[in-house]
Amino acid sequence: MKPVPTTTACLVAVLLTASGGTLAQTGVQAPPASGAAVSEQDRRAQAMISQGESRTVAREYEMQALADPSDPAPKVRAALIYEALGDLDAAGTAAGEALKLDSNNFDALLVLGRLAARQQQWNAAATYFRRATALKPDHAAAQLDLGQALEKLGDLEGSNSAYATHRSLRGLPPRPPSETPAGPP
Repeated sequence: MKPVPTTTACLVAVLLTASGGTLAQTGVQAPPASGAAVSEQDRRAQAMISQGESRTVAREYEMQALADPSDPAPKVRAALIYEALGDLDAAGTAAGEALKLDSNNFDALLVLGRLAARQQQWNAAATYFRRATALKPDHAAAQLDLGQALEKLGDLEGSNSAYATHRSLRGLPPRPPSETPAGPP
């Protein structure tokens, strides 16, 4: 299993910036400001995305996935781009294929969790987000996503715990009791 390079977040950042969006919309955390190795292919992809060629880049990643079907990275990259473009079916397909290759693929789990949440499939969303936070408990956006899914399911203890972890990771003070989900009367 090959890890997804940190340039995945770079690609999504360029895509979202070009379309007026933010990283918070996808939950992708930006990579370190320096030291992240960016391949020539990724530089080219970033340039194409910034020029509005996002679908072309996603298709190129799909072609790369065909060339090396055992590598989940191009599938995850395509999934992130499709998700940012709003092509949820293509995003789900690509992320699902990546997860079949690597059942612990953090980015694929997040994409699938966000897609399930958009469809109000809270059990599935919570399952994906639990798996993602088990892999990276220090990922603040994943903790927030988990908290929201658990809150929708009525798991107030679990949601409060995930929210508290999210706030702690962001360096925020604990939520006041008035902002904590109270549950059924």
